[in-house]
Amino acid sequence: MVCGFVQGNNCPLAQAYVPPQPYESPSTPEQSLACGTVFPALSMPYTSIFAQKGTKKGGMK
Repeated sequence: MVCGFVQGNNCPLAQAYVPPQPYESPSTPEQSLACGTVFPALSMPYTSIFAQKGTKKGGMK
């Protein structure tokens, strides 16, 4: 027995949660290539934790 389950029971390993997403008109091909997605709601540009806090790498302003 591992983690409360008996091997061979066909127990589920994981369950995904995908929130509903309303349909939006897709971005232009140029904008989609730049953002990495066709859907504007999924465009989440990367910002480092240092940029969010207004500090340089290493913690100094």
